[in-house]
Amino acid sequence: MANRYWIGSILALVLLATSADAVTPADKCAAAKLKITGKYAFCRLKADAKAVKTGLPADYTKCDGTFTTKFTDVLLDCGHIHHT
Repeated sequence: MANRYWIGSILALVLLATSADAVTPADKCAAAKLKITGKYAFCRLKADAKAVKTGLPADYTKCDGTFTTKFTDVLLDCGHIHHT
């Protein structure tokens, strides 16, 4: 019986702690923008690494094209830009 009390108390504390830290839409948008920005930086670093290996200049066109579209999609989803 005592175990049920402790388990119930712990579950209540967990539920209270998680509901108090609800993620706002602005936080979700900021996280999405940071995630895309990190992936873009990683893509550019891969291009830099390839350039060092081959001795050719870094080619960022793949990164720019892909992540410009993805970042625009995130901005649209967040409501920062609107369809025209």
